[in-house]
Amino acid sequence: MKKLSLLGIACLSILVLASCGEKSNQSSKNSSSSTSQSQSSSSHDKSYYENQEKDSLKNLKTLVENGALSNDDAKKMFQKEQLDDAKHGYKSTLSWVDINDESSEDPSTSDLKVGNTATTESGNEITVTAITENAQVELDDAKNGETALEVDLTLTNKGNDSQYFNPSDPSVFDSQSNTLNLDSATYGNDIPDIAPGITAKIKLYYDNPGTGPYKVTYGNAVWSN
Repeated sequence: MKKLSLLGIACLSILVLASCGEKSNQSSKNSSSSTSQSQSSSSHDKSYYENQEKDSLKNLKTLVENGALSNDDAKKMFQKEQLDDAKHGYKSTLSWVDINDESSEDPSTSDLKVGNTATTESGNEITVTAITENAQVELDDAKNGETALEVDLTLTNKGNDSQYFNPSDPSVFDSQSNTLNLDSATYGNDIPDIAPGITAKIKLYYDNPGTGPYKVTYGNAVWSN
Protein backbone atom coordinates (compact mmCIF):
# COMPACT_ATOMS: atom_id res chain seq x y z
CA MET A 1 0.00 0.00 0.00
CA LYS A 2 2.85 2.30 0.86
CA LYS A 3 4.49 1.47 -2.45
CA LEU A 4 1.31 2.35 -4.32
CA SER A 5 1.13 5.73 -2.54
CA LEU A 6 4.72 6.51 -3.43
CA LEU A 7 4.08 5.49 -7.03
CA GLY A 8 1.03 7.77 -7.16
CA ILE A 9 3.01 10.71 -5.79
CA ALA A 10 5.78 10.09 -8.32
CA CYS A 11 3.31 10.04 -11.21
CA LEU A 12 1.67 13.22 -9.97
CA SER A 13 5.07 14.91 -9.73
CA ILE A 14 5.89 13.91 -13.30
CA LEU A 15 2.59 15.39 -14.53
CA VAL A 16 3.20 18.65 -12.64
CA LEU A 17 6.73 18.95 -14.02
CA ALA A 18 5.48 18.28 -17.55
CA SER A 19 2.80 20.93 -17.16
CA CYS A 20 5.34 23.45 -15.89
CA GLY A 21 7.59 22.66 -18.84
CA GLU A 22 4.78 23.32 -21.28
CA LYS A 23 3.96 26.63 -19.56
CA SER A 24 7.63 27.59 -19.61
CA ASN A 25 7.89 26.84 -23.32
CA GLN A 26 4.68 28.76 -24.01
CA SER A 27 5.95 31.70 -21.93
CA SER A 28 9.21 31.65 -23.86
CA LYS A 29 7.31 31.68 -27.17
CA ASN A 30 5.09 34.55 -25.98
CA SER A 31 8.15 36.48 -24.84
CA SER A 32 9.84 35.91 -28.19
CA SER A 33 6.67 36.98 -30.03
CA SER A 34 6.36 40.07 -27.82
CA THR A 35 10.00 40.99 -28.48
CA SER A 36 9.46 40.56 -32.21
CA GLN A 37 6.34 42.72 -32.12
CA SER A 38 8.16 45.35 -30.07
CA GLN A 39 11.01 45.44 -32.58
CA SER A 40 8.49 45.72 -35.43
CA SER A 41 6.67 48.53 -33.58
CA SER A 42 9.94 50.33 -32.97
CA SER A 43 10.80 50.08 -36.65
CA HIS A 44 7.35 51.42 -37.57
CA ASP A 45 7.72 54.30 -35.12
CA LYS A 46 11.03 55.40 -36.67
CA SER A 47 9.46 55.41 -40.13
CA TYR A 48 6.49 57.33 -38.76
CA TYR A 49 8.65 60.04 -37.16
CA GLU A 50 10.80 60.35 -40.27
CA ASN A 51 7.77 60.82 -42.54
CA GLN A 52 6.24 63.30 -40.10
CA GLU A 53 9.43 65.38 -40.05
CA LYS A 54 9.70 65.35 -43.84
CA ASP A 55 6.12 66.61 -44.16
CA SER A 56 6.72 69.23 -41.46
CA LEU A 57 9.91 70.41 -43.17
CA LYS A 58 8.09 70.79 -46.48
CA ASN A 59 5.14 72.66 -44.93
CA LEU A 60 7.33 75.03 -42.90
CA LYS A 61 9.41 75.96 -45.92
CA THR A 62 6.22 76.69 -47.84
CA LEU A 63 5.12 79.01 -45.04
CA VAL A 64 8.47 80.81 -45.17
CA GLU A 65 8.32 81.16 -48.95
CA ASN A 66 4.77 82.56 -48.70
CA GLY A 67 5.82 85.03 -46.02
CA ALA A 68 3.54 83.54 -43.34
CA LEU A 69 6.54 82.65 -41.12
CA SER A 70 10.01 84.09 -40.73
CA ASN A 71 12.92 81.79 -41.49
CA ASP A 72 14.10 81.90 -37.86
CA ASP A 73 10.68 81.06 -36.40
CA ALA A 74 10.16 78.17 -38.82
CA LYS A 75 13.64 76.85 -38.04
CA LYS A 76 12.93 76.94 -34.29
CA MET A 77 9.61 75.12 -34.78
CA PHE A 78 11.29 72.37 -36.78
CA GLN A 79 14.12 71.99 -34.26
CA LYS A 80 11.57 71.74 -31.43
CA GLU A 81 9.82 68.93 -33.30
CA GLN A 82 13.14 67.13 -33.66
CA LEU A 83 13.76 67.45 -29.91
CA ASP A 84 10.29 66.08 -29.16
CA ASP A 85 10.91 63.12 -31.49
CA ALA A 86 14.25 62.48 -29.81
CA LYS A 87 12.36 61.90 -26.53
CA HIS A 88 10.69 58.96 -28.27
CA GLY A 89 14.05 57.51 -29.27
CA TYR A 90 14.12 58.77 -32.85
CA LYS A 91 17.38 60.40 -33.94
CA SER A 92 16.57 62.74 -36.81
CA THR A 93 18.74 62.73 -39.93
CA LEU A 94 17.12 65.85 -41.42
CA SER A 95 18.54 69.35 -41.19
CA TRP A 96 17.14 72.82 -41.78
CA VAL A 97 18.61 74.77 -44.66
CA ASP A 98 18.09 78.52 -44.33
CA ILE A 99 15.92 80.12 -46.96
CA ASN A 100 17.01 83.42 -48.40
CA ASP A 101 13.81 85.43 -48.04
CA GLU A 102 14.91 88.08 -50.55
CA SER A 103 15.52 85.57 -53.32
CA SER A 104 12.42 83.47 -52.65
CA GLU A 105 9.88 86.29 -52.51
CA ASP A 106 8.73 88.77 -55.12
CA PRO A 107 8.83 92.17 -53.31
CA SER A 108 5.83 93.33 -55.32
CA THR A 109 3.57 90.54 -54.00
CA SER A 110 5.09 89.47 -50.67
CA ASP A 111 3.62 92.27 -48.54
CA LEU A 112 0.20 93.20 -49.88
CA LYS A 113 -2.61 94.86 -47.97
CA VAL A 114 -6.32 94.15 -48.31
CA GLY A 115 -7.47 95.86 -51.51
CA ASN A 116 -4.16 95.37 -53.35
CA THR A 117 -4.11 93.40 -56.62
CA ALA A 118 -1.65 90.67 -57.62
CA THR A 119 -1.11 88.88 -60.92
CA THR A 120 -1.37 85.08 -60.94
CA GLU A 121 0.99 82.77 -62.81
CA SER A 122 -1.63 82.42 -65.54
CA GLY A 123 -1.82 86.21 -65.95
CA ASN A 124 -5.14 86.79 -64.19
CA GLU A 125 -5.64 89.51 -61.58
CA ILE A 126 -6.65 88.60 -58.03
CA THR A 127 -7.55 90.96 -55.20
CA VAL A 128 -8.38 90.20 -51.58
CA THR A 129 -11.06 92.81 -50.85
CA ALA A 130 -11.92 91.90 -47.23
CA ILE A 131 -10.92 89.61 -44.35
CA THR A 132 -13.74 89.59 -41.80
CA GLU A 133 -14.56 87.67 -38.62
CA ASN A 134 -18.22 86.82 -39.19
CA ALA A 135 -19.92 84.90 -36.35
CA GLN A 136 -23.26 85.07 -38.21
CA VAL A 137 -22.16 82.58 -40.87
CA GLU A 138 -23.36 79.00 -40.27
CA LEU A 139 -20.41 76.68 -40.81
CA ASP A 140 -20.52 72.97 -41.69
CA ASP A 141 -17.19 71.75 -40.28
CA ALA A 142 -16.49 74.04 -37.30
CA LYS A 143 -15.36 72.53 -34.01
CA ASN A 144 -16.25 73.88 -30.56
CA GLY A 145 -15.39 77.56 -30.27
CA GLU A 146 -14.64 78.06 -33.97
CA THR A 147 -16.40 80.84 -35.87
CA ALA A 148 -16.25 81.92 -39.48
CA LEU A 149 -13.47 83.94 -41.03
CA GLU A 150 -14.84 85.34 -44.27
CA VAL A 151 -12.41 86.12 -47.08
CA ASP A 152 -13.78 88.13 -50.01
CA LEU A 153 -11.81 88.40 -53.23
CA THR A 154 -12.18 89.22 -56.89
CA LEU A 155 -10.64 87.40 -59.82
CA THR A 156 -10.37 88.98 -63.26
CA ASN A 157 -9.95 86.61 -66.18
CA LYS A 158 -7.32 88.11 -68.49
CA GLY A 159 -7.14 85.06 -70.75
CA ASN A 160 -9.08 83.92 -73.81
CA ASP A 161 -10.81 80.94 -72.19
CA SER A 162 -13.18 80.51 -69.27
CA GLN A 163 -11.43 80.03 -65.94
CA TYR A 164 -12.46 77.95 -62.92
CA PHE A 165 -11.41 79.20 -59.49
CA ASN A 166 -10.52 76.44 -57.02
CA PRO A 167 -11.57 77.57 -53.49
CA SER A 168 -8.85 75.41 -51.92
CA ASP A 169 -6.02 77.25 -53.73
CA PRO A 170 -5.69 80.16 -51.25
CA SER A 171 -4.26 79.51 -47.77
CA VAL A 172 -5.21 81.49 -44.67
CA PHE A 173 -3.20 81.84 -41.44
CA ASP A 174 -4.08 83.36 -38.07
CA SER A 175 -1.80 85.36 -35.74
CA GLN A 176 -0.24 82.11 -34.44
CA SER A 177 0.59 80.96 -38.00
CA ASN A 178 -2.06 78.21 -37.81
CA THR A 179 -3.48 77.21 -41.18
CA LEU A 180 -7.25 77.68 -41.16
CA ASN A 181 -9.50 74.98 -42.58
CA LEU A 182 -11.64 75.88 -45.60
CA ASP A 183 -15.17 75.14 -44.45
CA SER A 184 -17.38 73.15 -46.83
CA ALA A 185 -20.08 75.82 -46.41
CA THR A 186 -17.99 77.74 -48.97
CA TYR A 187 -19.28 75.46 -51.71
CA GLY A 188 -22.80 76.71 -51.07
CA ASN A 189 -21.72 80.04 -52.54
CA ASP A 190 -21.94 80.68 -56.25
CA ILE A 191 -18.44 80.18 -57.70
CA PRO A 192 -19.01 80.30 -61.46
CA ASP A 193 -16.69 79.67 -64.37
CA ILE A 194 -15.22 83.09 -65.18
CA ALA A 195 -15.56 84.18 -68.79
CA PRO A 196 -12.74 86.10 -70.53
CA GLY A 197 -12.66 89.76 -69.47
CA ILE A 198 -15.06 89.17 -66.56
CA THR A 199 -14.32 89.99 -62.90
CA ALA A 200 -15.98 87.56 -60.46
CA LYS A 201 -16.64 88.18 -56.77
CA ILE A 202 -15.82 85.15 -54.61
CA LYS A 203 -16.58 84.52 -50.94
CA LEU A 204 -14.68 81.91 -48.88
CA TYR A 205 -15.39 80.69 -45.33
CA TYR A 206 -12.76 79.33 -42.92
CA ASP A 207 -13.06 77.63 -39.52
CA ASN A 208 -11.38 80.13 -37.23
CA PRO A 209 -10.25 79.04 -33.73
CA GLY A 210 -7.90 81.97 -33.17
CA THR A 211 -7.53 85.68 -33.68
CA GLY A 212 -6.02 88.09 -36.18
CA PRO A 213 -4.25 89.66 -37.77
CA TYR A 214 -4.64 87.21 -40.63
CA LYS A 215 -2.68 86.43 -43.78
CA VAL A 216 -4.04 85.16 -47.08
CA THR A 217 -1.69 83.58 -49.61
CA TYR A 218 -2.27 82.71 -53.24
CA GLY A 219 0.80 81.57 -55.17
CA ASN A 220 3.55 84.05 -54.25
CA ALA A 221 1.09 86.76 -53.21
CA VAL A 222 0.55 87.43 -49.48
CA TRP A 223 -2.14 89.77 -48.13
CA SER A 224 -2.38 90.81 -44.49
CA ASN A 225 -4.97 92.86 -42.59
